[in-house]
Amino acid sequence: MGELLLCKEAPVTVGYLFPDTGISVYSLEELCYYINENIFLIEKDFMSDELCNWISHTVGREALGDTLREIMTESENLSAFVDCLLKDVGYCTLEERQHNLNVLKEMENKSEFQCAKIRADRHMEHRRYMAGLLEYRRLLEREDASSENPLIIADIWHNLGVAYCKMFLFREGAEAFEKAYEIGRNKASRRQCLFAYRCLGDQVGFDRICEKYHMNEMEILEIRNELTMASRNEEIVAFEQKLETMARKEYRTRTEAMEEINFIVDDWKDDYCKMTSL
Repeated sequence: MGELLLCKEAPVTVGYLFPDTGISVYSLEELCYYINENIFLIEKDFMSDELCNWISHTVGREALGDTLREIMTESENLSAFVDCLLKDVGYCTLEERQHNLNVLKEMENKSEFQCAKIRADRHMEHRRYMAGLLEYRRLLEREDASSENPLIIADIWHNLGVAYCKMFLFREGAEAFEKAYEIGRNKASRRQCLFAYRCLGDQVGFDRICEKYHMNEMEILEIRNELTMASRNEEIVAFEQKLETMARKEYRTRTEAMEEINFIVDDWKDDYCKMTSL
């Protein structure tokens, strides 16, 4: 079910398009909603004459457009530009405005590479795994990646492995985790690599990692036990109980049984589509 948002201002007929996301907005309230939902994607090019002109001439808020243009011209301060817009429209709460301001200020004090990584990390936090995956791959392909802190590069490879595994691409995930461990020597990456091979049912790959990195029997046993415990988490146990209940239930028709099963499968599909959408 979609979310219903009440807007006080009438939308205009000509929207403003954000090329990076392909999303158009048709009112200042929609613009503020877009900022709230995509704050980690907002970059310097958000400030533009095109946006100021749209606000001044299309929306009819000439004073606001002039103020924003002044900020853009004199200081080029993105956080001040966005905060001015949010404050004037009054769509966001004080807490939301402060959060957005903090995010933008954090980005202003970091390099372009670090900002790109933050944006990728935010995709992961919002379970947008495909978007995060593509951002991480672009980061690793950048020329300036070789000059970055190796621990940051290792973290990118680790998060890339997480993104792959969240989409059930365990082979690619295992390879990314191994690369992360080779660079950063973080045992968490090695552990996730072994988990990925176990999810694949690839004993050869599992044994290769154990032998290559000289893991002792106690470490290997801990990994096996941890994976066994993970397979008994609350969500999995609850799902198994639901399946048992369905198995005992007497359905009037086969169609009725299939409808209940399809309802569960459709939820899985919807969830997976959200994780893999851009």
